[in-house]
Amino acid sequence: MEIAALVITIIWIIIGTSRMKWHPFLVLLIAAFALALAVGTSALDALLLINEGFGKTMTRIGLIILLGAMLGEILEKGGATEIIALHIVKMLKKLPTTYAMSLIGYVVAIPVFCDAAFILLSPLTKSLSKNARVNGKALTVALSTGLFAPHVLIPPTPGPLAAAATLGLNELGMLIIAGGVLSLALVLAGGWFATRMNKQLSSTEAIENIEMPVVLGGFWKAILPLLLPLILIAGGTSFKDAQGPIQLWITTLSKPEAALAIGVVVALLISGNEMTKHSWIKNALHAGGPVLLITAMGGALGGVLKLIDVGAMLEGIAVPGAFALVLPFVISAVLKSAQGSSTVAIITTASMMLPMLGPLGLESELGKVWTILSLGVGAMTVSHANDSYFWIVSEMGGLSTEEAFKYHTRATALQGALGLVLVVLSGWLVL
Repeated sequence: MEIAALVITIIWIIIGTSRMKWHPFLVLLIAAFALALAVGTSALDALLLINEGFGKTMTRIGLIILLGAMLGEILEKGGATEIIALHIVKMLKKLPTTYAMSLIGYVVAIPVFCDAAFILLSPLTKSLSKNARVNGKALTVALSTGLFAPHVLIPPTPGPLAAAATLGLNELGMLIIAGGVLSLALVLAGGWFATRMNKQLSSTEAIENIEMPVVLGGFWKAILPLLLPLILIAGGTSFKDAQGPIQLWITTLSKPEAALAIGVVVALLISGNEMTKHSWIKNALHAGGPVLLITAMGGALGGVLKLIDVGAMLEGIAVPGAFALVLPFVISAVLKSAQGSSTVAIITTASMMLPMLGPLGLESELGKVWTILSLGVGAMTVSHANDSYFWIVSEMGGLSTEEAFKYHTRATALQGALGLVLVVLSGWLVL
């Protein structure tokens, strides 16, 4: 009965979000309530359980998501992302332009949503195409894939942050490092795909004579609000064994809430008069609010899923070592391909994986990190017509629908498949 209820819940989430086009918050709420009733909980207890899970998740992740959205908004509206992108182009001028564009996406996507970052940087692909004589469509795919991998793998992007909170991961710095390395490999794979694509469409040359627009501030000044929180969070993991009064400071400043708050303050100080108006707060809440609600409701669903004896369901099923990591990938990839949103796929899969960590042998901190990496790469497999990012790439990048399917969708499929192989192989080494 419980297995049938769980399968029906997954089917409902897919149909509700993809076919019926209902908001994921409402779909997850209905799923959590119906699943609680199906496993024998009374209606009143189901409501109390959902409310408890929602509140706990909101407490754990709410401030982090909102601060991350604020940081991204300030960097985007203050022009820091443009400065970062243009200076990376200059620094990587010896590389083929496609790889340079992919690496720009890698850096910019960490604080800024990939769709907003693509809209912001798409004019740069046109400029580079003219100056370096590279096919603009190849640069579009290089940028889209470069933005996509960090979006699903590196905090403080909301998806992996929410997954870390849902699974109770304490070593967030470990996820930043592992996610950064894995996403870099996938970004380079996207650059390789775009380079091959460019060879089919034109010829690739190194970047030459790119006109840099006049912008306020330098590269390190622009990137400091992004680097500082990442260094603080990762530093908390690196120096966790420190002794004495410094331990309290390291523990405090490495908390994601504190690190992101420092990043926001530094970004505001650097932006000067550019962000004196309060519209940026409204925009940040508009971007982060829906993610926060979906995340909290995903936590409520995870609380209900704890009622199911997953250990008994998996009893007798032998999953050899790191191959257990295939399960979160498959669930996330099915949800992503069916309903389109990577963030929804990540949050929902994390909720479903929570009660399975113990039976699958993934309850350690490393196990949780690799579970998040697995469901993260699943959430980028694949981007197609039901994904808003697909249409942004198509419309803003100058690709026809057929070309978007041919290039962007295939590139995200390549990244997802490679990501699964890398996660399983690395998991076999570290778990």
